Amino acid sequence: MISYSVSCLLHAYRMSIPVHGWSVINSHIWKIITFCIAISWNYHNLTSVLLPVTQFLG
Repeated sequence: MISYSVSCLLHAYRMSIPVHGWSVINSHIWKIITFCIAISWNYHNLTSVLLPVTQFLG
């Protein structure tokens, strides 16, 4: 799950660098990190709910 967040973060970096430059990235870095954490957290919650259901339905 950590690797998913890191890859999301790296992707956000690669997308932002050519367009805006480093100063904009630095000002928005916490928004990007929060966004990636929210995605990974929701993904984790989704899998933790779906996994028992799929095992039950098996």
